[in-house]
Amino acid sequence: MRKSISSLSTLAALFLVACVPAPLKTHRLSAIEQGASVQPADHAPHSTAQTEWWHVHAELSDVATGEPLHLFGAFIVERTQLDWALFVPVAPFVNPFHSAVLKLQTKDETHVAHQVAFPDRFAARFRGDGLDLRHGSWRIAAEEGTVLYRASAGRQGVDLRLTPTRPAAHPGENGRVELRPGSAHLWEQMEQMDVQGRWHDGKQTRWVEGTGFFKHQWGRLYDQGFDGFQWFSADLPDGRSMSLAWLLEDGMSGVPGSMGFLSSASGELEELSIEQMRVTPTNHWRSARSGSKWPTAWTISGPELDLTVEALQENQELWVFPTSIYAGPAHLQGSAFGQDIDQLCFIEQVGARAPLLRPLLKSRPPRALVEVR
Repeated sequence: MRKSISSLSTLAALFLVACVPAPLKTHRLSAIEQGASVQPADHAPHSTAQTEWWHVHAELSDVATGEPLHLFGAFIVERTQLDWALFVPVAPFVNPFHSAVLKLQTKDETHVAHQVAFPDRFAARFRGDGLDLRHGSWRIAAEEGTVLYRASAGRQGVDLRLTPTRPAAHPGENGRVELRPGSAHLWEQMEQMDVQGRWHDGKQTRWVEGTGFFKHQWGRLYDQGFDGFQWFSADLPDGRSMSLAWLLEDGMSGVPGSMGFLSSASGELEELSIEQMRVTPTNHWRSARSGSKWPTAWTISGPELDLTVEALQENQELWVFPTSIYAGPAHLQGSAFGQDIDQLCFIEQVGARAPLLRPLLKSRPPRALVEVR
């Protein structure tokens, strides 16, 4: 009954917003202030953040057979600036808006699932004093210094524990990253985590282990004129982790705010001269669903860098309300900082020809909340 009332109320509120020329009352979701830094308890949701992401990816294998499993999962919370329309309070029905996505890629198939709290905002819930987000049976939580992650796509699912092996990395100024004046967020990531847990493949439960990554970003991530980003992440043979992020506008060209860095086992960051690097798409794939033309292969060149990147699978598009993203494993080859490279990396893209912040009512859900490719 509560779900029905919530759904009807939300639809009524959004109908008023969309169809009636009415006085609007809004508030600004502020950027992270100058001098702010990441704090130990900051994995919990932040009520003033425009956008908040909790991101997990991992390269796993069946302990018994060695069969590989590539994992990407994210929980996302979005907040609108709209408070009232036609003297009707809108924010209580749509704030915060939750979505989540899971992609499990085996040697034969890719299983994708989406969770969306729209129009029923009660479909997801979180605790305010620590990281514990749930969306149906899905969960991401902090427990005794580790990260728990549980999600499923149909009969395929994982139940994992990610344990840090090194201090967290905080890009920018103690974790504060300014994309442009008035648009800044906080960023923390934990690399080369030890991952163990269960993989339910629809027939049996397997024990898996491997290496994982956790990232948490919150604040004002997106603004007018900002189309999206391309992000590459790799654990290098010498034990360091590399992150390269290009912010995009005007159809996929890099802008100030792009960054690159190496992080060591001690958590120390070495900034890279991203302005001296060049990322060049060499192949593309067009999505029949969204119309987006996604790069699927690149060359990356710069000081001590000569790399090629190729997605393991062309169709790595995922639907994260209200836009689509492209995320998953890729093959990385070449040389980096005096090392020969022939390994996997992770890529994530947002905004290829698809507006990043489309109007709420013009967005459509994926054709299937659970999909096998």
